[in-house]
Amino acid sequence: MRRLHVGLIPLMLLILMTFAVPVQAQDDEEFVLQLAPLNSVRYDFLYTFNGVPLQVCQAEWESANRGHTTCQDLVSIPELELIEGYVRETVIYDDTIYIRDNEESIWLATANPSFNPDISLNEALFSISFESAVTELGTVTIRGVPSIHYQYWSLDEELNDVQGGQVVYDIFVSNESFVIQDQISVRAANDEGEEAEFTRIWGYSNFNAPISVSPPPADLVQAASVGPDSSYMFSLRPGMQR
Repeated sequence: MRRLHVGLIPLMLLILMTFAVPVQAQDDEEFVLQLAPLNSVRYDFLYTFNGVPLQVCQAEWESANRGHTTCQDLVSIPELELIEGYVRETVIYDDTIYIRDNEESIWLATANPSFNPDISLNEALFSISFESAVTELGTVTIRGVPSIHYQYWSLDEELNDVQGGQVVYDIFVSNESFVIQDQISVRAANDEGEEAEFTRIWGYSNFNAPISVSPPPADLVQAASVGPDSSYMFSLRPGMQR
């Protein structure tokens, strides 16, 4: 089992797992309000390095605080805590996180530090928090759906310096005002001057469909001795600042 504690994380991984979506702070609330009301959603997730897939996930969310995610590592990279073929299943149910790995029957439970009973699903997924320049790049078709492409370019020099590259957020909004896809990228260069880009991509579907998420059976749950490591956050969106 992957260890359930917070360890050292490579800089680029830390960036991709904890930063918030770039947007002009004054437009944050207005932008979210312009989106169609969202009560539930499903998404597919892809984590890549220079376009090479590292991890895939599927998730369903009944609300901002109730979700079920299954992720599989596609490669082995010890520095990123990735193990080829490794499967992690996570249930977030209100104030508790449940995790089990591979074929294990027992779920480990720990407190959800991001539980917020007052947050909406749109707020959890698409809220904004730091200064950026936004460009409307026109209409593109995402999985058969015409969508307006907005790109947010971080103007926060301190943030970019800490992350070692340029932070870019892309979001694709349908004519019905649902987010069809969004992605977070950090564009940098290695010591040899070669370009490097880590990207997380979410593709959304089943907007406001009937979705029900339940905690695991009580007899299959035991308390974790320590908090979860960072890997459970890879694809999780609701209730977390990215």
